Amino acid sequence: MIHTPGESFEARESVAVISLGPDTAAVTIPDAHLLFTADFKRKGSDLVLTGDDGHKILVTDYFRHEKQPDLVSPEGALLSASLVELLAGSAAPSQYAQATAPAAQQPVGRVETVSGSATVTRNGVAVDLNIGDLVFQGDVVQTRSDSTLGIGFVPCLRRWQRRSR
Repeated sequence: MIHTPGESFEARESVAVISLGPDTAAVTIPDAHLLFTADFKRKGSDLVLTGDDGHKILVTDYFRHEKQPDLVSPEGALLSASLVELLAGSAAPSQYAQATAPAAQQPVGRVETVSGSATVTRNGVAVDLNIGDLVFQGDVVQTRSDSTLGIGFVPCLRRWQRRSR
């Protein structure tokens, strides 16, 4: 059994472990499909990628270093460290420090259709998407492999706002 802070992996689960050195600039994830479809979770200083089939990749100490490495597929496709950090969620979920009230953010789109499961990660918090939900600049939207999501962007949104008055 492999133990990481907050999660244990049973021996029957398929877990690949990748260890990092302190100056690693990029980490190759051997399964490109998993890299681009996985659920990303922060577990203490580790990163856990979980595929739809339950296969997991544990990248030990990913968040321990000052600069996190990019994740790359064997073919060279890249997920930047900043995107990985957004997908993995906040180190302190639901805890925010703010000196002033947030500026009103203008939406860039609205969810028009959802089939299956879709989420948006905003400010490090993942939330399920539903028809009518607004999408803002900087949001990371994600669907499962068997799901679809339709978003109407600003010109469509303005038309929708005029109709709903």
